[in-house]
Amino acid sequence: MFIGFDYGTANCSVAIMRDGHPQLLTMENNSALLPSMLCAPTREAVSEWLYRHHDVPATDEETQALLRRAIRYNREEILRLARKAYSLVWRRWRTILTIPRRSGLSNRQILFRRQRPETAAGRAV
Repeated sequence: MFIGFDYGTANCSVAIMRDGHPQLLTMENNSALLPSMLCAPTREAVSEWLYRHHDVPATDEETQALLRRAIRYNREEILRLARKAYSLVWRRWRTILTIPRRSGLSNRQILFRRQRPETAAGRAV
């Protein structure tokens, strides 16, 4: 897979080689030009995105191997981020359950949690 970035001061564009000729890719709002602010977390993300969304072919063995590696890397990265997000959510819940005042709950919310729900609602069961 060959890709060319034209990173200008005001606009940039991306082209791929098709049939031996460069072809600009339509990026946003049916335009081949983007403001010169590109961001991608990894080069693997760019490779997979171009393959999936712009039909950039992976014809030779080397390109196919690079694409497979990019897809595998991206999948592992998604799993790593999901584990990290789960860990952050779990730590937050653990803090709320063990140290209610640090959770940002009001005194009334803390009191409600410590009582049986029926008692907190003013009803005897």
